[in-house]
Amino acid sequence: MSKKRRNNKPQQSNQTASQSSAQPSRPQSPQGSPASVKPLVEQSVQTISQERAKHALKQVKSWAGNDKDDQKALRSYASNLPAMVLMSGFGQACAFYCSKGGNHGLLYGAVASWLCDKKRVYNTDDLMGEIVACDAARYQLAQAEALEYLDWLKKFAKAYLQGEEDAATS
Repeated sequence: MSKKRRNNKPQQSNQTASQSSAQPSRPQSPQGSPASVKPLVEQSVQTISQERAKHALKQVKSWAGNDKDDQKALRSYASNLPAMVLMSGFGQACAFYCSKGGNHGLLYGAVASWLCDKKRVYNTDDLMGEIVACDAARYQLAQAEALEYLDWLKKFAKAYLQGEEDAATS
């Protein structure tokens, strides 16, 4: 005699199965009506990269009113600063830009503003003081964050400030 196995799983009716595949399931409130879901547009969460870009753009646009020579210098310095950080070190590059003042100082101020804004990396507004007092892990974090920020600053400086090729066409 052959034994037949019975499937002990309850079967769903055809009507219920077709209804569930036709309509996506929505969270239900305790009363049985669909729960309200906020659209993504209303949420104001930004990625850290968007925050960097916003801050860098604000800085660069504030320099766009400077004369052509200053804009050319700022664009060049913004382009050179990331390489200087990698070759000489974050602290040395910051000390150099801080000591030079003028347009160099504007770039130093932008980096300092970003790293100390909302206590992002450092807990005070004294970037140089923090650089010389922090531990190696915090220093490396600050350098990495500064390089990410400088990438945006460099791109916006190239887009919004006049440089060599702009001076030739004017």
